[in-house]
Amino acid sequence: MPPRDSFRGAARIAIFLQAACFSIGALNHARDFVIGGWRPYRWAPLPAFELYWSALILLDLSVVVLLTIGRIRAGLLVGLAIMVSDVAINVVATRMMGFADFGWPLLFQVALLGSILGSIGFLWTAGKRPAGFG
Repeated sequence: MPPRDSFRGAARIAIFLQAACFSIGALNHARDFVIGGWRPYRWAPLPAFELYWSALILLDLSVVVLLTIGRIRAGLLVGLAIMVSDVAINVVATRMMGFADFGWPLLFQVALLGSILGSIGFLWTAGKRPAGFG
């Protein structure tokens, strides 16, 4: 396989994995609404946290849409902003509330953040191409 084809294949896999992770995030927050009603995070230590966690359904889905329609750079930037803010807010919430329950999800969020940071330079050049998956 020529190097260019290898690059495109690796970029597609990385983009697909990031879109899948943000899809899982959106589904998890949607599940919270199904189980907890219109205010599933009313226990949040600050009202802004409740609003942010609720907004993650649409924010996560926006990353999925951007990546799948080939707006790679926009998807990477929005995804990076979401993950930096999500990890920061969840660390603060964990400290404020002493939540051990945030431990495992927070580890996965940090791993996704690291994945985005580690691949953004590689995928940024893929953003020059017209389609993310095609």
